[in-house]
Amino acid sequence: MRPALLLGINNGLPGITRGLSSYPNPKYVNQARSGKENFEKDFERTHVTTSLLQKFILGLGSGILSISTPSRGDMVAVMGEVTGPRALEYIRVRMLESEEGRKILEEKPRISSATVDLETLKSYPEGTLGKAYSNFLHLYGYSPDSRNSVRFVDDKELAYVAQRYREVHDLFHTIFHMPTNMLGEVTVKWVEAIQTRLPMCITGALFGPVRLAPKLTRTYSTKVVLRIDSEMDSKIKNKELNPKHHTGVMNVKCVELPVGVKEGILSEVALNNICHKQVIKHGLELERRLWRREVPPEEHFKAIKKSEAHKYCRNKYFAGVRMEDLDNQMEKKLNRMVDQRLKKLLYNWKRIMYDSFTSFQYLIVRAPSDYATLRRVFNEILLRDKEFKPQSLFDFGSGVGTTLWAANELWGDSLKHYYCVDISKQMNDLARNILESKHYINAPDINKVFFRQFLPASYLPHDIVVSAFTLFELKDCKDRIRTLTTLWNNTSRYLVLIENGTNAGHWLINEARSWLLETSKLYNVECSIFAPCPHELPCPRFQSLGKLTPCNFVVKYHRLPLGSLRRSTGTSLFSFLILRKGEKPPQEISSARIVRKVLRRHKHIVCHLCMNDGKLTTSFFPKKQCESAYACLRQSKWGDVIPEGITLEKQKVIKADHSIIEESNENNEEDLVDREELISDEESDEEGSENGEKKESEK
Repeated sequence: MRPALLLGINNGLPGITRGLSSYPNPKYVNQARSGKENFEKDFERTHVTTSLLQKFILGLGSGILSISTPSRGDMVAVMGEVTGPRALEYIRVRMLESEEGRKILEEKPRISSATVDLETLKSYPEGTLGKAYSNFLHLYGYSPDSRNSVRFVDDKELAYVAQRYREVHDLFHTIFHMPTNMLGEVTVKWVEAIQTRLPMCITGALFGPVRLAPKLTRTYSTKVVLRIDSEMDSKIKNKELNPKHHTGVMNVKCVELPVGVKEGILSEVALNNICHKQVIKHGLELERRLWRREVPPEEHFKAIKKSEAHKYCRNKYFAGVRMEDLDNQMEKKLNRMVDQRLKKLLYNWKRIMYDSFTSFQYLIVRAPSDYATLRRVFNEILLRDKEFKPQSLFDFGSGVGTTLWAANELWGDSLKHYYCVDISKQMNDLARNILESKHYINAPDINKVFFRQFLPASYLPHDIVVSAFTLFELKDCKDRIRTLTTLWNNTSRYLVLIENGTNAGHWLINEARSWLLETSKLYNVECSIFAPCPHELPCPRFQSLGKLTPCNFVVKYHRLPLGSLRRSTGTSLFSFLILRKGEKPPQEISSARIVRKVLRRHKHIVCHLCMNDGKLTTSFFPKKQCESAYACLRQSKWGDVIPEGITLEKQKVIKADHSIIEESNENNEEDLVDREELISDEESDEEGSENGEKKESEK
């Protein structure tokens, strides 16, 4: 049941009377029918007219007292009345959208002992709202008549909405089984804040937790602790295993282009009489442009924004002029204004055309960064799947050949077929010239490398398929989906997707991730996420509230020894996804991944982790907790995973005995605190508390 139904906002529950009484006793019918008259008389009797200044003073004073002394229910009520007109209007509009809500506003029923037969509620069966409400009133000794009348809302109908909210407050407690202590009130305020948008509810939800007793705060606190198996612990203590080189290390040192590739590039630059200064200057501009790229807007989104821009410009510059009265000159002026407005509202996406000079810019400035990123991503497969020996490679958006160089360095002995697709003929020619250079001694056989400008019409499975920094070049979602389908159908083992580590790049990776997983499930294709996610749940970066933060990783690289780039290094931020087609090995364990830099402090570290339950957590690990595991994590870097042999377990602090219940990741949900025990613990004496502690420790 949605709590909004209690206010009559949506159809499905007629007010709050169904399951409470529905006026079963005839003696209540006349009183119920006169609910509107009763409310109007009550309003005239209690209403206090106030000015804006008086409302401000009342709101300020009641707000301070409500936070400092939450037991002052009268101050909470005053704050809700003087700060809530807009929210009350929002509730009223929502109620008018449904037949039930309109009926409630018309009849203005009340919840009181005069309209609700409390004795009849007691006879209702368990599981009904009426029975639950009766039990709630009996348990806490409350009465439906205990709610104060609304005094400071000037509009009569809004005053009834406020009164209605006030009278259904206990029903929120009933539905969610929340006690009336501070913890229960804060929980209910969160629900009410989402449903009603009342400032009083939002304030209570945000500032209420600071008033929680320390014991109650500890009740719901959870922390992650380290555990290490005895074999790994003994190896580290006996110095048989260096914590710097644990099995979870996925990062690579500062990456440099292979000597043969570097010499081949410099030879190609010299052969074409390229001006170092000019190509580097324009290349750095191209690099900045590539980094700032956004997702191409869809056609329907463009149409919406164009309509908004047209309406804005017409109202601002041609107000009072009818469309049929606009002459050709005025229409052209309006269209120009709309176009200028659209440039501010929409990202002006254009496909980058790589001619000969632009290809050299990319080669000199961007190629070292791309190569380092590919080496880092391929290193993940190399370390975790040691039996993988690819024989064929499919590279979509191959560019100058960076994917080919990286794959050749790691799997050159096993690779027998390279299929490279790039729409730019100049890029393909440049990549071929570098491979044929006499300086690139370890280059793959050119007869095994096939350059094409378009995707193949038929499907030929390849062991590893790569799309690096290419999805931005596709004009819309349909084009991306079509391309991903082709790449996935050409994959026999691994599909690797890499994009910039920006919000836009992460968005494209997540879009591909969601679509490929859903499509594979729909067509019964066995697949799993190999990296970087330790789970297949929705990305927590997109689930978290607030500003979007991309899931990205970092790699350092050496630039080319050319002109102003000589002896300089760079850092590349990237987002990536590795999907594995086929059944997941049963022995493989998905370990948590470090998703931000490890903060090293005195005798403790702080790690930002993506857990295998699909949640992000920031964990504090002191040295004294587990020295061997601590040493491994202290040497870990951004992008590494928790090594085999080290496990992360969650602990909950229970109020009853202030002890710690240890629980594994498989049964985090099992040891929850019963809220009714909390109530009884607060009201029990010292002897009862000791008995509770004994029971909890036995449990």
